[in-house]
Amino acid sequence: MIGALGVATAAPIAVAAVASADTVGTGIALLSAIGAAAALVAAVALGSSVEAVHGDGRSLSVASETPTLERARTVVADLPDRARWAIVGDALVRVAIVGVSPFLVLLVVDYEPVGFSIGGFTLAPIAVFGAFVLVEAAGAILGAIGSPRVRSSVDRRVLLAVGLVGVSLFPMALVAAPTSAGVVAVLFGLFGCRTAIEPLRPTVGASARDAPIPGSSATEDVRAVVRLAVVLAPLVAGVLYAVDPLAAFTAATTVGLLGVRELGRAFQFGRDG
Repeated sequence: MIGALGVATAAPIAVAAVASADTVGTGIALLSAIGAAAALVAAVALGSSVEAVHGDGRSLSVASETPTLERARTVVADLPDRARWAIVGDALVRVAIVGVSPFLVLLVVDYEPVGFSIGGFTLAPIAVFGAFVLVEAAGAILGAIGSPRVRSSVDRRVLLAVGLVGVSLFPMALVAAPTSAGVVAVLFGLFGCRTAIEPLRPTVGASARDAPIPGSSATEDVRAVVRLAVVLAPLVAGVLYAVDPLAAFTAATTVGLLGVRELGRAFQFGRDG
C-alpha cells in the first residue's frame, strides 16, 4: 500500500515538473536531477545502516559495515540455488523497468505523440501523459488493495511469474501500441497494478515475507547493490535512448524477460514452495 501511495504522490509532482518547464526536455532534466539526488541520498543512507529487531518487537538502527560488490557477490554465491536465482531474476526486472521509466514521457510526448480530442476539446500530448500517470496511480492503489485477496486465491509462484512478465513486456507494449489514448491508458493502468505482486518480490526487503521461494529475501549487502544498480540504470537507458528510443525500450524488455527466466528456475511447481 505504501508503494501505491508513493506512485499516487509522485504522479502530480511529475506532471507539475514537466508541465511547468518550457520544453519536455527541460522537464525531464528537472525530474532526473531531483530523482537522481533523492535516489543517491537514499541509497547511501540505507546502505550504511541496518535495522535490527529485538525479540520484544523494539527496533534499533545500528551502523553496519559498508556493503561492497565483493561482499554482495560472496553472499549471493553462498545462497541456495533457488534463492540466488530468485533474487538475481527479480533484480534484473527491477533494474530494467526503473531504467526506462524516466523516458516514458518522451515516448508518449515526442517519439510517438499521443493526443486526445473529443468534440471541440483537445488535449496536447503532455497533458495526456499527465492523465496516463494518474491512471497508473489509480491502478497502483487498486493493485495494493486487491493484493491480499489475489495472493490467497492464486498460486503465488504463478502470480509472481505472470506479474513480472507483464511488467517486463510493458516497455515494448507501449512502443508497439497504436497511438490511441484509450489503449495507452489501459497499458498504464495495468502497469500500475504491479503493486499487487510487490510483497512477493525477493528484492523489496523485509516485506518479501510472502515471497514464494523460501529463504529468498535479499540481505542488506545484496539490497545495497540492487539499489546502486537501480540508481545507475537510467543513465544506461539514457545513452541507449539517445542512440535510438527503440533500443532503450527493447533492451528494457529483454533484460526484464531474462530476469523472469532466471527467477523461473527457482520455481518447483511439483513441490511446496
